[in-house]
Amino acid sequence: LVSPADVPEQPEESVWTNTDRQQVARAARSLSLALNMDEENQAVRDQNVQLAETLSDSLHQVKNPLQALRTYGKLLQQQIANTSADANSS
Repeated sequence: LVSPADVPEQPEESVWTNTDRQQVARAARSLSLALNMDEENQAVRDQNVQLAETLSDSLHQVKNPLQALRTYGKLLQQQIANTSADANSS
């Protein structure tokens, strides 16, 4: 990371003025910050993908037993209804 204060003074015969060097230093700092922000943004996107996969897996882990319980409950209701119908017809 370069700041204008870090720009060394050049001899008088330099083609670059002090203002030119400061502008180049500011541009370099801006590019560096943009690169860091882009890397952080990509890291957050990667974390979001991982979180979505984890949540999807967890939801699957919960839904399967619930479906089995729902099916068992319906079978139990049918059995109770059949048992009650058999008892009433006797």
